[in-house]
Amino acid sequence: MVLKEESARLASLEKKIDEINAKLGHVEKLLKKTLREEEQELKEEKTLEKEEDVEIKRLEELERVEQQLQREVNPEPLTKITKHDIAKAFVGALMGVIGHFAFFYGVEISKELTMTRASLLLITSFIVCVVFLYFTGFRKISDKVLIKFLPLRAIVLYATSLFVVVIVLTLFGFVSQDVASFYKEIASISLLAVLGASTADLIGRD
Repeated sequence: MVLKEESARLASLEKKIDEINAKLGHVEKLLKKTLREEEQELKEEKTLEKEEDVEIKRLEELERVEQQLQREVNPEPLTKITKHDIAKAFVGALMGVIGHFAFFYGVEISKELTMTRASLLLITSFIVCVVFLYFTGFRKISDKVLIKFLPLRAIVLYATSLFVVVIVLTLFGFVSQDVASFYKEIASISLLAVLGASTADLIGRD
């Protein structure tokens, strides 16, 4: 009887041990599954971090490109007067004066001008130069910079235009001995020269 009871007790213990081992095996499987899921989540997080880094780099690149474009279209070059600007104004004024022999008709018209009208033409030419520069770039600049650089640039273009007029009249032999007549000849052609110089300054802008 004692042996039977011991055998039964051992069998019961083995059964419980098997049940415990089965539960432990189940727990182990759950732990492994959880670990795999956590590893997968870590991989996904790392992938997301990499993608975020790539996006950040792309955004930084886009910002650099945008800043570069802003520098290229920035009207700051208007605040500087270089030899290149003067050369453009010279060529533009030359084209404006020589085109269709406009200087010839200007000389003929000057014969009918009074000194007052000639002076008004010169003043009008300067005003046209200022207005042209303002509406083609300087209105994008702050008032402080505008007041400082617009008159200076306009004066340079205007002076270059008048210089070109004098050169053209001299080259083609239209220089009058009378100072008043020469003054009126310059005035009659000044507007065309200023328009040519201002247009060249706009078209050839960097």
